[in-house]
Amino acid sequence: MDKIKNMVPSIVESCLETMEKWNLSLASNKSIEVDMVPEIDALIVDIMSKTVVAGRISEETRRMYQLRNTVNQQAVKLAKLMYFPGRWNLPTQEVKTLKAAHKEIQSLVKKVVTRRLDEMKNGAGNQGDILSLIYSEWQERAREEVLQVFGDQKPNVEGLKQLTIVTMIMYEALRLYPPTGLVHRSISRDTKLGDMVLPAWIQVTIPITLMNHDPDIWGEDVKQFKPERFKEGISNSKMQSIFFAFSGGPRKSIGQSMAMHGMKLVLRKLV
Repeated sequence: MDKIKNMVPSIVESCLETMEKWNLSLASNKSIEVDMVPEIDALIVDIMSKTVVAGRISEETRRMYQLRNTVNQQAVKLAKLMYFPGRWNLPTQEVKTLKAAHKEIQSLVKKVVTRRLDEMKNGAGNQGDILSLIYSEWQERAREEVLQVFGDQKPNVEGLKQLTIVTMIMYEALRLYPPTGLVHRSISRDTKLGDMVLPAWIQVTIPITLMNHDPDIWGEDVKQFKPERFKEGISNSKMQSIFFAFSGGPRKSIGQSMAMHGMKLVLRKLV
């Protein structure tokens, strides 16, 4: 809520500007009829532009708004067709239009975000937009830890082991955004799982994304970015049974250590 409070002035400003536009139209008429759907759509776009990237509607955000409508229209057409594997690869006009719109939206988002990040690097203040609020506290803590451990030295394995805050951040990021959403396993023998007995040779699907966002497992703040969840690491028995960023047990990814060390080295250079 504290972050949302910072956005209130921008939201109010957008509302007042919209109302002022209506008042100007009314000034020369006794009454006017306003189609609220496009008016509110435009208001929402203006609010999102200000609160996400701290800027007024630009050519990029206006184009993204148009493309959003295109995506919705094509998605509705596709939804009416029977689903079958590989439908996304058909050379139909609907699929081509949808892919092209997605690609252009990605390019525009990257352009807008990069511009805002450059402004922040050049000293632009916190204007209450989302980009200026994301994880800033933990970013500073990670930077302080890296400088304390390495200073101006090149990173080394022993030093990487001391990056506890960086490791906590990485694990929490993997929890919120797991690299794979599902893991499939076949059971080679009858297995008791809680109150259930699973017969041999059935396939079990572990929904990692759903588990990682389950409030019964992680608490009501499950959607929040809180690296302190991992202050005890993941070697304790509780974490081993619920955290599957790299799968678990004898089938755990053999690339876990390489991935973690690689990410730490990258973060070491970035922060």
